[in-house]
Amino acid sequence: MIKDYLKNILEVYKKGDAREETYYPALKEFIENLGEKFGKKTSVKII
Repeated sequence: MIKDYLKNILEVYKKGDAREETYYPALKEFIENLGEKFGKKTSVKII
């Protein structure tokens, strides 16, 4: 799970678009996967 998150971040970084917002989808996916692992449903809302 953490490996996948770091892999996603690295892929974004290699594209050269290193703005903060660019990493939000990877973080959202990580949080959702973490919640599922512990049996919690997440409701992440990005404004």
